[in-house]
Amino acid sequence: MSSIGRRLAQKLKESRSTETPALESVNWQVRTGLSVPFGSHMAGGGLASAPSTEPVNFQVRTGLSVPFASFMKSRPSTDHPVAEPVNFQVRTGLSVPFNPYMLGAHAEELLKKRVMISPVVVSWRYSVTSPEDFTDWLTTREILLSESRMAGDPEIKGVRYGGTYRIASENDEANARFKTIWGYTSEAAMHTMHRLCSDESVSATLVQLELIDFVKGLKRFIAEAGDEHFSEEVMISAAAAAA
Repeated sequence: MSSIGRRLAQKLKESRSTETPALESVNWQVRTGLSVPFGSHMAGGGLASAPSTEPVNFQVRTGLSVPFASFMKSRPSTDHPVAEPVNFQVRTGLSVPFNPYMLGAHAEELLKKRVMISPVVVSWRYSVTSPEDFTDWLTTREILLSESRMAGDPEIKGVRYGGTYRIASENDEANARFKTIWGYTSEAAMHTMHRLCSDESVSATLVQLELIDFVKGLKRFIAEAGDEHFSEEVMISAAAAAA
């Protein structure tokens, strides 16, 4: 072998090594909008670190989040909702078995000619501690409740002031008894009267304000003598009852 061949063989012999190249695992990734590496549970082999699952609390979604109640389940339950009938009632100032404002021809004629004051008349009976002060107060207030002035207001034209009277059988000057009469030609007029006198009205006409002031004055005198002396009597015209 020539010297050149020997040198090449020597070079090849020197370049050989017992070490093999090292291999490393590749970190495989799922490429989406973000780079998410494989989790251990995504590997092919069975592993103990598999993700756990939890039951979902299903809910009925409305304006509020309301969880299912027990009576909404499919299985029978003892706590089913209970339905009870509602006791509907018509609330008015008075409770009568018929409508006294549905007048027949005869009753309408009596009302037109003022033979009948009103289909419904309400009497307030009460005591006052100072009859003289009370009667002095009345002289400046009653004239404002005339029928002509009340009829000019469309809301209270059906309210009629029938006057205030002293009960003659009472002789106790320290605690005199009086009676005030109100008439109502329509149910709407009665409701308006109750609204104006219950401090629920937010606006009122001049005539209505005078009516409110009169009732408040009566309440003041009644309270001074004691509310326990107050009573109310409701009368329905015989002509209206027969209509």
